[in-house]
Amino acid sequence: MQTSALRPLTLGEVLDVAFGLYRSRFSALVTIALASQSLPLLLGVYVESAGGSSEHPFYYFGVQVLALVAATIGTAACTFLISDTYLGVSSGAAEALARAMPLIGRLVMVSIMVGLLVFVGFMLLIVPGCILLGGLWVSSAVAVVESPPSASAALSRAWKLSEGFRGKVLLTMLTGLILFLVPSLALGVVAAGAGAGAVALGALISLLQVLLYPFLYVLTTVLYYDLRVRKEGFDLELLASALQPA
Repeated sequence: MQTSALRPLTLGEVLDVAFGLYRSRFSALVTIALASQSLPLLLGVYVESAGGSSEHPFYYFGVQVLALVAATIGTAACTFLISDTYLGVSSGAAEALARAMPLIGRLVMVSIMVGLLVFVGFMLLIVPGCILLGGLWVSSAVAVVESPPSASAALSRAWKLSEGFRGKVLLTMLTGLILFLVPSLALGVVAAGAGAGAVALGALISLLQVLLYPFLYVLTTVLYYDLRVRKEGFDLELLASALQPA
């Protein structure tokens, strides 16, 4: 995407831009997804086939921890890739994965802190949870693109950046989540009708989600830049930087 396209976007335009980026970088995004999610997926299927969490609670817990770490790698790598593409910079899956590795600890903390805050918010009659979700959703993109000194700084920056647009962020991400879940639900219905076992069904749905989940990070990255354009005139800032003498 050219920098001239950095302008305030409507909800429909955010989705359209995200779909376009997802299609244009599909192979690289899937490479990142498979590289970061294959091992947790395979281990998860193995634990389920061996009796599940009730039979192997420690293995199950270990797989969940590994899945969280792997998800942060995928989040960072997808964000790097889409951020570069959005700004007209060429990069690939291997480079994005390498750049993601140093951010694992910070992104894990961001995920835990956002999850806890949103959980507490939903316990307080749902509305505070929705506000927190809309206000903190782009925390991962902030942590990747801006490299703040701490996870709390990333949350603070995301909260400030989303001020005045939290409803739009929440509605956009809910739309993205619905688009993400519908194919999985459809596959579940078809597979169940065909008599697929629980383990096989879980594996199929997990594989489909691995292919689809990068779209959510594409959408988050587009939302992040849309907020920066709206709140900070990022298009003018970028143009000014480009025109400065070396």
